[in-house]
Amino acid sequence: MCLGSRIAWLGLALLASCGVMAVDIGALRSPRPDGWVVDPDGRIDAATRLELNQLGNAAYAHNRAGLFVVVVASTGGMAQRAFATELLNRWSPAVDAPLPGVLILVAVDDRAAELVLSDRIGDAASQQRAEQIMRTRMVPAFRAGNLAQGLLAGARAAAQELLGLPHASADLDVERPREAVPSTPPVSHPLAPTRASERVQHPKSDTQRYWPIIGGAGVGLLAISALLLRPLLRYRPRRCRRCHASMLRLDEVADDASLDASERCEERLGSVDYDVWRCTACSHVEKLRYGALLSRYSACPRCRARTQSSSRTTLQAATYDHGGRVRVDEVCAHCGYTASREYTTARKTRTSSNGMSTGVGGGAGRAGGYRSSGRGASGRW
Repeated sequence: MCLGSRIAWLGLALLASCGVMAVDIGALRSPRPDGWVVDPDGRIDAATRLELNQLGNAAYAHNRAGLFVVVVASTGGMAQRAFATELLNRWSPAVDAPLPGVLILVAVDDRAAELVLSDRIGDAASQQRAEQIMRTRMVPAFRAGNLAQGLLAGARAAAQELLGLPHASADLDVERPREAVPSTPPVSHPLAPTRASERVQHPKSDTQRYWPIIGGAGVGLLAISALLLRPLLRYRPRRCRRCHASMLRLDEVADDASLDASERCEERLGSVDYDVWRCTACSHVEKLRYGALLSRYSACPRCRARTQSSSRTTLQAATYDHGGRVRVDEVCAHCGYTASREYTTARKTRTSSNGMSTGVGGGAGRAGGYRSSGRGASGRW
């Protein structure tokens, strides 16, 4: 190989290595108090950064929750979960009380994402919600090459479902500066009060006080009505769409001839029930799908049938000194798809006499701030 060719190949190798250059975790500084986003390579556009910071500000104003978003090229061989957990612990404020916090990490060139929870919200229910957010909202967008969409979808869901923000939307009015008070009061209508002391504060009426109770009762009645109406609507007499003759609902044995293998599997597992109606005149067949309201089976990512179940195995039990490790195994009863993933659990905590959750050795400060034991959700694409 000639000298010029060698130099060209060396240049290409250097360019390729630059494209996947890892970021030094020690060089990443907390974005607080100016914002909530760390993006050293400038991969996030201005509009996306603005909405992410608005969500972070709203979550912090609501209950001092932290919502960090970090986008890097690569973690350089370091496990992404460990990378994200260390960042959240580095950026945790020095306070005694445990605070709710979430850190979303995307390592673009590693094709990996993490959603790490602080110990304050690291319970099993939050863990399941984090896994669902990662699997259904973030990874599909990243797989499609849409970084901004995946970040916004994950941050909105995390703010609302994990950090308790009532309405996680981009138009939240957060930290808007107040208008300057003019030196001379404006001229107002003669009948309108011109000073704050003259404004009459009307107490809430009884109807306004009971609106939350009335609304909750209304939602409950709607849910009960839906449960009662479902069988009535399902088994009502039907007319053929083609010839408008009456249709006959087939029994559970006869309708199997109109179902494919995945649908028969769903019925066998009880996750979905199918009704097959046949026209008495033209023999036209209609197939209706009714998913079970409560089922341990979910949709399989390969065959899309609701035939996938998951089981959890504790690999290492959590103690007062360290967190534990759990493996989740997913199996599809129809197509045989299998997948496994592992996550860490929070270490056990002791409760002091005043009810405060203490860390190892009884010191409340060890569990303060956004401290995390590494519990969360992982995504790959």
